[in-house]
Amino acid sequence: MIASLPPLQVADPVFIRVVARPFREVASATGSWTNHVGIVVEAGKDPVIAESTFPPSRKTSLAREVLAQGAGVVVGEEERCGELLERHPQANVGFWKLWYFGSIPWQRATVTPASLLASPALHPVFEGVLPSAASRSPGSPG
Repeated sequence: MIASLPPLQVADPVFIRVVARPFREVASATGSWTNHVGIVVEAGKDPVIAESTFPPSRKTSLAREVLAQGAGVVVGEEERCGELLERHPQANVGFWKLWYFGSIPWQRATVTPASLLASPALHPVFEGVLPSAASRSPGSPG
């Protein structure tokens, strides 16, 4: 952990940009730089971040519960896939049809990383690129 960063606390969301194509498509579909979010589950010198994985994704209702209700505030806005893609016509609908095996779940509700990041209930403690991340080439692991 870089010493200049403020200490993270349990339940802090962590927003990142992942370079893999499915995540870039999320950024395009939401009009945001961020396309992935995790949550701090253990604080300290080397915080532990819980996040969905790819492949496969898994449901992590506990993290959502902590974000949405732990502090007594609502974070992010729920929206339907159809609404999201309608508001962002630059999104690659063909990719999403392929992703969902030919049938986009237009009525499925989701809360995107962009919606969480835009929430007035959250206040950034750090914005920028960490030196270790900036030195990695696109597509490299870790």
